[in-house]
Amino acid sequence: MSKEIAESKKNTVLFIGIVAFMLITLIVISELFLRLVVAPSDNFYKQLNFYHSVENVDIAAFGDSRMSQGFYPEDGSRVVNLAYASENFEQIAQKIDYFLQTKHADKIILQVGHHMFADYRFDDDRRDYSVFFSPEQPWRKQLHLQDPELRGQLLNYWQLFFLAGFKIPNQSSFSDNGAVLLDMEMTIPPTEDQFYYRKERIAEHILKDGFESRETWDILRKTIQRIKAENVPLCLVSFPVTAFYSEPVYELEHTVSAFKKIEELAAEEKVPYLMYWDYYEDEPTYFRNLDHLNKTGAREFANDLIDDCGF
Repeated sequence: MSKEIAESKKNTVLFIGIVAFMLITLIVISELFLRLVVAPSDNFYKQLNFYHSVENVDIAAFGDSRMSQGFYPEDGSRVVNLAYASENFEQIAQKIDYFLQTKHADKIILQVGHHMFADYRFDDDRRDYSVFFSPEQPWRKQLHLQDPELRGQLLNYWQLFFLAGFKIPNQSSFSDNGAVLLDMEMTIPPTEDQFYYRKERIAEHILKDGFESRETWDILRKTIQRIKAENVPLCLVSFPVTAFYSEPVYELEHTVSAFKKIEELAAEEKVPYLMYWDYYEDEPTYFRNLDHLNKTGAREFANDLIDDCGF
């Protein structure tokens, strides 16, 4: 009987050892895959490394995807785009605060919009920007598997890697001044797919009752005051969108109220606010989709925005 027990224990230990080995191997392979294949082609990590390379510039621009994809300064200028897609305002404010601690911009442009106060900006498992953007850069000492967004998309990355011929494709290009550029052009008249996409975007961007009580408004005000305290001129802007987007969204409850609240806040803090939703309503070729500029529009708008901010 004791011999059978000993054999059973041996098999159990062997099984646990095999499982542990397979698990460790899976972790190592996944980490190497994310570190060596995914991250080098990922726009967030390109933007992250670019951010840490910046020290002193004429203008630094912050915001979400509308700024990231829609602000393409002239090559060789000391104007940088430090925005990234889907950042909520808390993340943007944290990035600006870290920037002001260790870097310098003569002027700052900050993108704002009603959609930054919609529920979807607060529900996700988001990156901790103290890990990525603080001067100490703790992320360099951590596993890429600790990044919640990379880890959450791991299976999708593997699938994409094999389907795309052992690479991670990226439709966009990353410019020398930090813009994420797409050469796509909005289809006019809109296709059935675009109508479906608009329906999804409108549903995402609906502001719920009580949106004006979100702490985000206080964070926006404090961020403006923080920039002013450094004696850095600031310009707020809401980016151009197509009429295909703006017309139905204007009809949503609270949209106009949100923009009025932004306008009032800017007036109280004595900073310029440029509301440019309809700026290119007759230029659909400047857009890649209903609410983002393409590469051509981004270059054109960057020049106009810098002039209109009146720095």
